Amino acid sequence: MANVLTFTPTFGGAMRAETMGSVSEAIDAFEGTAHHEVSYHNPHGAGDYRNVQAQFERAWGLCLAGGYDALWLVEHDMQVPRHALQTMYYTNAPVVYGVYLFRHKSWTLSAFRYDNDVNVGISLMQYPAELEQAWQTGEWDVSGAGFGCTLIRRDVLERIKPRGGTEADRYPDLPFAQDCIRQHVRQVARMDVPCLHWCEDVQMWLHPKIHSVGKLMLVDVLQSVNLNAQGQTVRLVAGEQAELPEDVAHDAERAGFVRVVASAAEVKAETVADEKPAKRAQAKSKTK
Repeated sequence: MANVLTFTPTFGGAMRAETMGSVSEAIDAFEGTAHHEVSYHNPHGAGDYRNVQAQFERAWGLCLAGGYDALWLVEHDMQVPRHALQTMYYTNAPVVYGVYLFRHKSWTLSAFRYDNDVNVGISLMQYPAELEQAWQTGEWDVSGAGFGCTLIRRDVLERIKPRGGTEADRYPDLPFAQDCIRQHVRQVARMDVPCLHWCEDVQMWLHPKIHSVGKLMLVDVLQSVNLNAQGQTVRLVAGEQAELPEDVAHDAERAGFVRVVASAAEVKAETVADEKPAKRAQAKSKTK
């Protein structure tokens, strides 16, 4: 029978009750056995990035010493679907990712495009046609990355050790993905395992498909113009409001085309009765 170690590194009071609940439900639905280890192993003291490496070294060690078949990593601020562990464990790949959004600077999908056997690619968000195909297919070969919801088979744990904990490489997820690529370890994203990621900035759970255009900014359009946003042409009309990816919005503001009002998510989170919904700029396919 399948036997999995579920591992959640955390500190202080950061562990979210919603995470605990979703992991418990996923374990209940799993046709195997699983132990959930919530780890407070932070030997370097509060706030020291070396604790990240120490946590994952502990995860590897516990999994290998305990005779588990696989390690399932779930971060302390995720909500995973009930079928997550079942789907990921029975996927025919040595490394399997649930998908979610990174929150750093912009909201970026954690499924990174597979380009070659040398380097980690960039988020599938930058390849709209391929991303749409991935959503429809449900299972997609990737180059990583992100340990928010990741299942790693025992034989990979034996071959590839976590590395990081330095100023340049604080988190082991990208180095791990790169090591997998260079050792020809197949990595698969399960697009049908969407995980919610808590965003403290806007006090909401981010859904990888609903919010996967990245962090959007609400703008007042000052001048009618066509802009390129993530490979698509967006028509802005003076006098209207629009939502643009953060980097595009700030570039357009510097050019004098728009004025940034706020994060679109912050605006949507407000419940103002008489507020009219912002009109979202409609993307039109570029013509050659």
